[in-house]
Amino acid sequence: VGRARVEIGGGATVSAEIAGAGETAIVLAHGAGNDMRNPLLSAVHLGLAARGFVTVKFNFPYTEAGRRAPDRMPALEACYRAVVEHVRRELR
Repeated sequence: VGRARVEIGGGATVSAEIAGAGETAIVLAHGAGNDMRNPLLSAVHLGLAARGFVTVKFNFPYTEAGRRAPDRMPALEACYRAVVEHVRRELR
């Protein structure tokens, strides 16, 4: 499992973990009240990687900052898009 910092704009970054190998990547996001270390998310992440997928899990900005309340939807979507773009660049 590799660790990465993903630029999400404005100089901000979020933590990500990348596992597996293959041509297809799956990006997994945690739910409210959790972060990317959530046991269920981690099991899915590693299980998919073991089945031949590149899997990426990441934290949203609010979890990186230690806040419990999620960011507004536009910020969450922008972060998810930034992670997807990072994966696209890295898989080329």
